[in-house]
Amino acid sequence: MSPAMSSSLIRRPGGTIIAAAHRHGIMQGYDDDSFGADDPVTREQMAAIIVRAFGLLPKQGGPERPFSDQGQIAAWAKASVEIAASHGIFAGYADGAFRPKNPATRAEAVTIIARILENKEWRAG
Repeated sequence: MSPAMSSSLIRRPGGTIIAAAHRHGIMQGYDDDSFGADDPVTREQMAAIIVRAFGLLPKQGGPERPFSDQGQIAAWAKASVEIAASHGIFAGYADGAFRPKNPATRAEAVTIIARILENKEWRAG
């Protein structure tokens, strides 16, 4: 993130949190050095954010989910989608699709958060 983009983000509501997430490698911008703070988050972006935030690696023995639309997942997101699926965070739709370019709905976000909170391997204590 360029200093100019960082400066403009910090001036907006939630900007310091966005900048901190970027510094920690959780959130990334676009190739053109923009961030898209008001853009919806796609399902493939959400998978990448979760994998980076938790430092996840592929889960041995985790479910393999060859999604029917695997070819539509961006090259930069393929590994994250596979890792998130191996942990059971994303299960896809009934038709076997992942729909990587779809915006994540509020219901999907809550489901993903619940799966993360229910995962005993990630809980402290």
